[in-house]
Amino acid sequence: MIRNLFSPPIARITEYMVTKVVTCAYTFTADEKFLAHEYGNCLVISACSGHGYKFGAAVGRRVAAAIGNGDVAGLKKWLRAEV
Repeated sequence: MIRNLFSPPIARITEYMVTKVVTCAYTFTADEKFLAHEYGNCLVISACSGHGYKFGAAVGRRVAAAIGNGDVAGLKKWLRAEV
């Protein structure tokens, strides 16, 4: 079983069972756009759907820049394609 290939980092992996299989499952916001939320000193980013994979490098660069220059509001607009 493919699951067992992950056994080195996951202890007692044989005790886990596959209960449901879903193909191409992505997280989505209600409007299917990327989002960013600030929680204290944390910045939580969700680049949803296959676009998150496709644009991961670009999102990462923009997140790093926003943290560096403090423009989280601009990042949020960019993620939601509002600019």
